[in-house]
Amino acid sequence: MRARRESLAAMFAAGSFRLLASTAGRRDVDLNFDSLFEFGLQRLLDGLAPLLPERQPGR
Repeated sequence: MRARRESLAAMFAAGSFRLLASTAGRRDVDLNFDSLFEFGLQRLLDGLAPLLPERQPGR
């Protein structure tokens, strides 16, 4: 995001990606690649969990 700061600022100013724009400037939100990947992966795994059979203790 730092490398594309000017492009992102132009998109945000034009009203594109409102949710991302509202969080991009917050200090309590970390938008680096690792945190975004982990967030997305966790949501994917949460969605798959109900489809998996329950594990029996000791197995």
